[in-house]
Amino acid sequence: VEDQEINDLTKSVRFAHAQGYREVLILGATGLREDHTLGNISLLMEYAPLFKRVEMLSDYGLFTPILETTTFASYPGQQSPFSFFIRREISTEGLRWPICQRKLTSWWQGTLNEALGNQFTVTLSPDCRVIIYREAPYTKIVLKSITTFQDRYTPQLYMLK
Repeated sequence: VEDQEINDLTKSVRFAHAQGYREVLILGATGLREDHTLGNISLLMEYAPLFKRVEMLSDYGLFTPILETTTFASYPGQQSPFSFFIRREISTEGLRWPICQRKLTSWWQGTLNEALGNQFTVTLSPDCRVIIYREAPYTKIVLKSITTFQDRYTPQLYMLK
């Protein structure tokens, strides 16, 4: 793709969307450079409207952008439901420290929380956009089992119709 005004990850995601994929798992986007990591995580909000589900797997967890109230499977003690891009009020249920109709004004305000049981719910006000991070201890096993990486510096996409 000739356009140099967007990064390779976005080119890949746009290709997946144009091919009709409905679910995308992004791997290798949180690697060696923190500036790329933050940029790639922030792009999830741009990708969210394009797919039924888009997620980014890191070495330690899973980032999921949400545009509406969502209930997540979890386990007791699962760490750090984490949020970016709070523009409206959110509420949570099933977390050790609930959030009740609050606007979070900084990224850190959504961190250092944990699930109490087998699920938690994030309730969004209209037009609210959030990226949730969930600790996922199995990710190192998943990443080691995937052997298709050809360039360790380039994010990889796995697409499901």
